[in-house]
Amino acid sequence: MKKFCILLIVLITTGCSVLVNENENVKWFKDVDKAINYGLKEENVHKKDVIGKVKDNGELFIFYKKQLKNGIGLGVSNISKRNGKYTWYRANPDVLVNVSKISWETKTLSNKKFVIFTGVTKDKNIAIETKKGMVNPKIDSNNGIYYYVESIEK
Repeated sequence: MKKFCILLIVLITTGCSVLVNENENVKWFKDVDKAINYGLKEENVHKKDVIGKVKDNGELFIFYKKQLKNGIGLGVSNISKRNGKYTWYRANPDVLVNVSKISWETKTLSNKKFVIFTGVTKDKNIAIETKKGMVNPKIDSNNGIYYYVESIEK
């Protein structure tokens, strides 16, 4: 029992320190554009690679294409605001976009949860099904990547 308690304390301490260190590395800026420019540089992409921005539930998401080993990827980052300052925050790795529909859950720096939907299409207007019903995602006409953000309400 004593070994179990020590192991539990070590796991809790390690888990807490990982969360603290992750947020300590966040850089804050006085305006949104500076946060976006910093983030794009960190991701090694350019402004021309940004395919869209989506605002949902008080959060701003930046969608950008990125060349991955196996093809075109999609990166999704969040611009968070705290105390009048902004930061670039990416919670998930880039995703290879080579199928008609991919979705995943993400969490912003402010602990709000969302589902990101993406995929490729040749159509100029499509509808996708989400938990909230049928929706029309935004489509980047240059490469056929579509994207949509849906808030997960608690």
